[in-house]
Amino acid sequence: MKKIPPYFIFICLFLIQPANVYSTVINVLFPDTTAKVNEVLYIPVIVDDLTGLGISGFGITVKYDSTIVDWVGIKNTGTLTNGFMTLYGPVLEIVYDDKNNYEANIRKISGAATNSINGGGVFIYLGFTVKDNPLGTSTTIELYEVSLQSTTQEYPAVSISHSAFYISDTQEKIIDSGVDSVSFNFTDSSKIEISFTSGDPSNSTINVANYGSEIPPQYSGIQQFSSTAGYYNVKSSIENSFQAELKFFYTDELLQSANINEADITIAKYDSTSLKWREFDTVQDTINNSISVTTDSFSLWAVTDKNDTLLKPGDPVPVELSALRSEERRVGKECRSRWSPYH
Repeated sequence: MKKIPPYFIFICLFLIQPANVYSTVINVLFPDTTAKVNEVLYIPVIVDDLTGLGISGFGITVKYDSTIVDWVGIKNTGTLTNGFMTLYGPVLEIVYDDKNNYEANIRKISGAATNSINGGGVFIYLGFTVKDNPLGTSTTIELYEVSLQSTTQEYPAVSISHSAFYISDTQEKIIDSGVDSVSFNFTDSSKIEISFTSGDPSNSTINVANYGSEIPPQYSGIQQFSSTAGYYNVKSSIENSFQAELKFFYTDELLQSANINEADITIAKYDSTSLKWREFDTVQDTINNSISVTTDSFSLWAVTDKNDTLLKPGDPVPVELSALRSEERRVGKECRSRWSPYH
């Protein structure tokens, strides 16, 4: 007969204690995240300050779509549960909808320790690997249930924020001294070339995220086009002024999947002043399937249909929005002046 490890008995006895929930509510955050296909990511479970609550055990039930992400395991080194005895077993349940279509896997993670937790922050990391799906594929990784067990008082209630997960292709490159261009090739066969025509980009870092045809969760509230071959967020560490050509290469398949005629393709940049997309004057090369713009700043860009709702090149910012932004800047300056430590 196999001997049951004593720590396993301890965890099991701990987790079946009657749960008396009291008025304290602990916020549990499972943040939104993006990752590449085949990337292994560990998403942090973040909690409020647990000091004084006597928390020395926990149970987390996670629900995820295994056609998009698959379970890897946990990490707790450097977290609030560092030193905890932790367990997770096979899939607890497979969920189907009323038409018997697969929805999700459910898995349980448990842990316990002899000492109670002090502080707040990263509680534990849950690990997943990203399966091969198109850019822009999204899902919710849900903390289905979270219990925090106390040996000294009633168990606290928890308020859970789930993780919106999104498949993207993010790349970062450093421009060597004396070089004035850089290119990025993406998993959907699109490509961006950035060529600086003025300014000195030497030793600067350029970061480009290809989000596919869907805007990820962190851009909630931004207009999403009905027809888009790709959203690209371009960022850089360049501090001096510059002028650059951005050349976007597309494929016939990307245009077809987005229902965009090649004659109607355009480039739009998100305008944070008007909170709208602004179309740019473009140069198109239908032989090489590229379209380019010239800019002096980077932002969120879209390869989209010119017939969608866009501010055209040269269109003024709507008066009411312009006035609102001016007032926001005035009030902001006034507040900074009033609360400056130098006054």
